Amino acid sequence: GGLSRISRKDKKIDPVGFEYLFSGMPVYQVKSQKDFLWIGAWSGIYLYSKLSPQLKNGMELGQRYFDQKITRVTAIKEFKDSVYIVGDLGIVKYDFDSSMWDLIFNAAIYKNKMVYDIEVNKNNIFIGTSDGITKINEKTGFVREFNFPFLKQVNDIVIIDNYLWAGTNGGLVKFKWKASL
Repeated sequence: GGLSRISRKDKKIDPVGFEYLFSGMPVYQVKSQKDFLWIGAWSGIYLYSKLSPQLKNGMELGQRYFDQKITRVTAIKEFKDSVYIVGDLGIVKYDFDSSMWDLIFNAAIYKNKMVYDIEVNKNNIFIGTSDGITKINEKTGFVREFNFPFLKQVNDIVIIDNYLWAGTNGGLVKFKWKASL
């Protein structure tokens, strides 16, 4: 239902100045990366610069290889020199080195399911959906779904070594997704 900043000192609302822009709007993700705060909301992706306090439309940053606007941004993940964002359009990637946006996978690849979290490693993208986990090989586009009944809705994903930890509506799940070499 919006966005607010809370003061650590007195635990009261500490206005930034742009909260009214998100009033009554679902804000799905807020991630800190480098000198920016990435905000994923129903209306799109936004960046708040910590150095020069201002809010910008994230899609206006750099150049992009697609014309469509991305909305309903539900998951954000920084990996190496890129930020991966999941929205209604699919999975988009912003490369800090080249200042380029790229639509890497259309939402149809994961059947347009609601995505709650994204995790990225060297070659794979994992998304937590309303009924499990979808693993997408970023290079080949190969998709593998893990929609076991006990997973239910996957709200958070963390990869540690060869293990994927998932916070789900059915509890915490530890999954060895890759065989050790």
